[in-house]
Amino acid sequence: DTTKFCQVVSFASFAEDNVKKKRKNMSRVRVAVRLRPNQSSCAVEIEQQECKLVIKKDSASQAYTYDNVFGPQCTQTDVFQQFVKPHLNANNLTIMAYGHTGAGKTYSMGFGAEEGIATKSLKYLFEEETAGEGCKVTIQELYQNKFQELCKEENVHTFDQANNLLLSATENRTTSATNMNSR
Repeated sequence: DTTKFCQVVSFASFAEDNVKKKRKNMSRVRVAVRLRPNQSSCAVEIEQQECKLVIKKDSASQAYTYDNVFGPQCTQTDVFQQFVKPHLNANNLTIMAYGHTGAGKTYSMGFGAEEGIATKSLKYLFEEETAGEGCKVTIQELYQNKFQELCKEENVHTFDQANNLLLSATENRTTSATNMNSR
C-alpha cells in the first residue's frame, strides 16, 4: 500500500480538582491529537470545528473525535494554550504523549531545542500559579510496557529547579534509532 499517513502524536490529560469540583467534568481524561509538522503528503483531513480527524483510504474514510485536534500548522504555544493551560489549576494533573516512533512526542513535549508543553507548563506554574508555594514533580516514561522513573519525585520551589529536573530526566530517556526516525 503506497498511501502515506501523517504521523500523529496524541495527548491525554487527566486533571482532578478536589476543591468542590469548581468546573464541570474536571475529573475526566481529555484526549487531543496533533499531526506532526512538516509532513508532505498524508491521507488525513482535519475537521477543526467538530474536533475530528478523518483518515481516508481508497474510497473509504473513518472519522475519530477528540477533545482537541491540532494540525501541522499549530505551534507549541497553540497546543499549550488550548489543551494544557486550561487544566493547570487542578490539584492533580497528568499530561501524557503517546504515539509510534517518529510521531512527534519528543518534539511536542519539548525535550529538544524548541520549548514544548512540558517546559511551558513549568514556566506557567512557577510564574503565574504557585508564586513560591512549590510543588512535587515526577517524570516517568513508559517504554516497552514498563514504567521507568526518569527522576525521583522532588519538591521544587522555582522554575529553574523544575527545569533542571526536566533536563536531567531528558538525559535518562530511552532512545534508539529506527527506520521511522529517518522519515
